Amino acid sequence: MALAATRSRSVIFLKHKMLYSVRQACLFSTSDTILADQSEPPSKRRTSHQKPPSTDHLSWEERLADVVTPLWRLSYDEQLELKQKHQERILSQLSRNLSGDLQSQSPSPVRSKLSFPVLPVLPSPVRDGYRNKSTISVNRGVDGNPKTVGFYVGTGRKGNIVCVNGDHLLNMPEKHKLVARCYQDFIRLSSLESCLLFHTGGHWREVTVRTNAEGHTMAIVYFHPQTLTPEEVAVHKANLVDYFTRGPGSLCQLDSLFFQESTMTRCTHEESPYQLLHGQPHIYEEVLGFKFRISADAFFQVNQAAAEVLYSTVRHLCVPNPEEGGGSTEVGGTLLDVCCGTGAIGITISPRVDRIIGIELIEQAVEDARHNAALNNVLNCEFVPGKAEVVLPGLMSKLSPAGGGLVTAVVNPARAGLHHRVVRALRNHPAIRRLVYVSCKTDGEAMRNFRELCCAPDLQKKLTGEAFSPTLAVPVDMFPHTPHCENRDPFIKMTETETMTHHADKQQNGGAMAETSTVEDVFDDSYKMKEGPKPPRMLVWRNIILMCLLHLGALYGLTLVPSASVPTLAFTALLYIISALGVTAGAHRLWSHRSYKASFPLRVFLAFANSMAFQNDIYEWARDHRVHHKYSETDADPHNATRGFFFAHVGWLMVRKHPDVVEKGKKLELSDLTADKVVMFQRRYYKLSVILLCFLMPTLVPWYFWGESLTVAYFVPGLLRYTVMLNATWLVNSAAHLWGNRPYDKTINPRENPLVAFSAIGEGFHNYHHTFPFDYATSEFGIKLNLTTLFIDTMCFLGLAKDPKRVSKEVITARIQRTGDKSYKSG
Repeated sequence: MALAATRSRSVIFLKHKMLYSVRQACLFSTSDTILADQSEPPSKRRTSHQKPPSTDHLSWEERLADVVTPLWRLSYDEQLELKQKHQERILSQLSRNLSGDLQSQSPSPVRSKLSFPVLPVLPSPVRDGYRNKSTISVNRGVDGNPKTVGFYVGTGRKGNIVCVNGDHLLNMPEKHKLVARCYQDFIRLSSLESCLLFHTGGHWREVTVRTNAEGHTMAIVYFHPQTLTPEEVAVHKANLVDYFTRGPGSLCQLDSLFFQESTMTRCTHEESPYQLLHGQPHIYEEVLGFKFRISADAFFQVNQAAAEVLYSTVRHLCVPNPEEGGGSTEVGGTLLDVCCGTGAIGITISPRVDRIIGIELIEQAVEDARHNAALNNVLNCEFVPGKAEVVLPGLMSKLSPAGGGLVTAVVNPARAGLHHRVVRALRNHPAIRRLVYVSCKTDGEAMRNFRELCCAPDLQKKLTGEAFSPTLAVPVDMFPHTPHCENRDPFIKMTETETMTHHADKQQNGGAMAETSTVEDVFDDSYKMKEGPKPPRMLVWRNIILMCLLHLGALYGLTLVPSASVPTLAFTALLYIISALGVTAGAHRLWSHRSYKASFPLRVFLAFANSMAFQNDIYEWARDHRVHHKYSETDADPHNATRGFFFAHVGWLMVRKHPDVVEKGKKLELSDLTADKVVMFQRRYYKLSVILLCFLMPTLVPWYFWGESLTVAYFVPGLLRYTVMLNATWLVNSAAHLWGNRPYDKTINPRENPLVAFSAIGEGFHNYHHTFPFDYATSEFGIKLNLTTLFIDTMCFLGLAKDPKRVSKEVITARIQRTGDKSYKSG
């Protein structure tokens, strides 16, 4: 498409927070009914005034699920199909409007009627328990108890509102459910009544729970003071803190506990400050390797994993890679971020542009955006508070950088859309050549914005600039199980289905979906290798001598294998697997990529196994591996395979690191490693643990328990096992980067190498791994040649591990078709 050409003006519509106009009756229908209904002409559908089917036969839990997660009965594929059809219908209306065919009433628009492509809905990487923010109400429950914490079912007009516990909801994480149960227990113990209606008295109101990917939890309790004195309120605040820190609520392990007392339904921090009663004032979340501060009232996408898909896609749409379109795309210039919120979009794009100007109405959000920029050492961002329609016209003079560089605008307005003065300023400025529109209601006011951006010049509306042209739209499902029915009843707590446009630009080392990692392991294509002569290689003679002695000892150990007893050989094989798991399941998949979560006992086991493997401590291994992924096959890559097999295999250990390797390693965000007590304990006692676990234990156990000679015990399960394990791991750096096919991404070096996968217990499916580094299995094919995946699956079954991250089949298939080398064979 024309996305790569900076000379033509284009606008890309992103359906962000997409609201689906699904009729109320579909909430209580079967999957067949819902899917079939979307293909019916409007005249044949049940109109809004018709009475929906009775729900009396459903349990209260089912009724609540039908309100909050209306698509919970559908398979995920059926949910995506439903959303896809709706988006095509809405955007075909836009096509008709732009083409002047306003009289068309085609009930079932097809792809051929669209003047621009709508790509398939990009699925959410996480489908259950994905919400990182839940606001849970207090009202009369099914049993009549007015101190019930849950979600509303019923309507205000009929007066049949009931508060139902949300423990069964698919989109709500367990931690939120736990806080809700504890809060209900607390208010039932309190002498104060719950506040059902402001004019009827009562005090305890809803609670908001916020969590991050690391499990840190913030709770915000809302309270109506009524006629209580400040001293009386203070007593109840103290009781609240005591309950959640020393009482039964301590199970929640709250990192932050806030309290807001107000006589208004909703109010800002400025109107009624959030009072920190316990813990830290903020929690932090990572998106695409950037860290963001989350305040009590700060906006942050409620599906963190899908947010990474959303932001990475916006980044690719705003600043496509230079390789796309024959290298004609400009990188750099200025990004204008309208309705920037806490700066997430601008900050994640900052490495690709020269300058970012963000505009945001809420001053607290601007303060958070500035803090987030400083936190991530982003120096090319500035954030301006104020209404966009007031601020933007005055900024236009700043948007023509020296040399006439590219100006890209990204807008992310609320459901009311952009003010007409903002649209006018964007349209009329000649330097803005690309506009990415992130819409929270595609069929609402955004449609008016689209028409004004793309219509012919209109002097009456002061739209004198060259028109934009829509080129691409891709929905992204941010909220599985929810079509978000547009509902007029304010008492029903509806969750939003967030979607957005995705661009199929190529990205080295992983693409948009690879960037759903929570650590810095995604290729940074903004890094440029320095021109001129390379720094001189400085040999590390100590390592050269040790490596030579080690391999000579291993060769001698190989000659002793025939004289080793069967128990010794079996013990050697066992130690090989355990030490390999310390690298593959431990340092690599757990600590480098955070692709699953491990319990404390499992982390201790993997730390011991890692010491047995003797390949640098976990902290250093994970740091260098993240640098390897982020700067793969460049001077900043510790074992750059473009320097040849020997260097990638072992030579990198025999010379001093390239200065860029050291520099980039220092800049990585490694707080997750320093916060892990197991990692830091192993680092502190690493040398001692290596002596004990890699050499003494493998030698002494065979000698003591079954009388093996010390010579055989030292050289076979000791040196030979260790050396073979070392080389198996090194083959991942060398052979798996040089030889094999590339079915997932032919633009990167890593390959699929079954022999390496066998020797390194699953680490040889390297083209897949560098394409999707966050996938815990590092392979599409489960446990095939993948003992590490079998181990992690077993740990999950035993309850010692959880939350393994996986790539959906749809995303894999799309990636194979887009960037694969056509060598793919299923299974």
